[in-house]
Amino acid sequence: MKHGTSHLRGTDIAARGARLSYAMRHRGFNKLSVLAYRLGVTESAVSRWRVQGNMTISNVIALCDVLDVSADWLLLGRGAMECRMASSVEEDGFQPWLQHLPPDVRKLMLELKHHLAHQPGARRKSA
Repeated sequence: MKHGTSHLRGTDIAARGARLSYAMRHRGFNKLSVLAYRLGVTESAVSRWRVQGNMTISNVIALCDVLDVSADWLLLGRGAMECRMASSVEEDGFQPWLQHLPPDVRKLMLELKHHLAHQPGARRKSA
């Protein structure tokens, strides 16, 4: 073990890599090359992030933006994976109800809400 490192830190990096892999699959990035292209990095960089976890702040920000995930979730495993959807869900009181659903049902409900919110005429309020 190198000076200044610990086994726990390695475990954290492995968990972060697992969250990155999960987010990639969940968002439809089945090939490293597609995500690498969107981020403007090499495939080997994305591969390293999934194994070693060393990323620059700008790469973390880009990953979170492209994958639409929370940086807290990606880096630390805290909170919900969804970034933009989660904030809009909290605004309308939908979040407390979702917490009582099984994870697979909650995911489907969030996807439905996201889909409905992006329909023509969605969220238009009359004066």
